[in-house]
Amino acid sequence: MRDRREALAMTENELAAVLCIPTEALQRQETGELHITLAQLRDLTHALGVSLGYLFKGAIAEIERVPCRSELVPPTEQSDAVFLLSFVTILYRMAGTGKLARAEYYLDLACQELQRSIAKRESA
Repeated sequence: MRDRREALAMTENELAAVLCIPTEALQRQETGELHITLAQLRDLTHALGVSLGYLFKGAIAEIERVPCRSELVPPTEQSDAVFLLSFVTILYRMAGTGKLARAEYYLDLACQELQRSIAKRESA
């Protein structure tokens, strides 16, 4: 989104005005902190002169780089140290994509899994 906007020499303020949203919302959308609605997505394709498929090319490539949940093996199946090392490696890769919202999601999953594991050990 940002790359196409910049290729058109369009400022954040200009694109935000076309989309009828605050500039701050556009900035958050470009960084992935704020989701784009379907209506905004349609308006965005028109404003940038691209197809919907064009916008999803980057998303598809990004999704393929992000590990799936099955890569996060719970600590009950391997040592905590190995689990934490693999988890930190995954977060490092995701942070490199600039999509920390996904890293936050996986961190939440890992915390839930660790809490279940701790509760299971304490009840045994």
